[in-house]
Amino acid sequence: MDYFCPGTCGSCLSGSFCRDLNPGCTTMRQLCNDMNFMGFMTARCARTCQRCNTTTLSTSVSNTTTSSCTVQCTDTAPNCAANIGFCNNIQYFNLMSQKCPATCGRCSNSGINTCTDTNSNCAAWVSNGFCSNTFYSNEQKRQFCGRSCNLC
Repeated sequence: MDYFCPGTCGSCLSGSFCRDLNPGCTTMRQLCNDMNFMGFMTARCARTCQRCNTTTLSTSVSNTTTSSCTVQCTDTAPNCAANIGFCNNIQYFNLMSQKCPATCGRCSNSGINTCTDTNSNCAAWVSNGFCSNTFYSNEQKRQFCGRSCNLC
């Protein structure tokens, strides 16, 4: 399961499991922090983008997939307070969650961030555009289909 963590947790890679899953990662290094490609680059090019040592992995898979990442809940970007308005912006959600979890309130008391799909229709909803539909808030998307919408 460690091999698949990038697709499940975003940057849930540690130690020897840190690898690039795309053979062209080094040629795309300039996209690591590009807002349009950050999700892809984090999931597929974790080693190249240096997103390997921020988390540790604990994953279990069953009929309902649950992924947990133990995360140090501190901001790693110096300008989080100034950019707090981007915390729930769909375009910057993943970046702000990764770089500014404390400022954006993405920390849990236990230090474990559990991401699940609580609705059995998530696959259909995703293919119908639920994750990108601006009618639903990010909190609603995370509540019902957080894993499928990559909002972990």
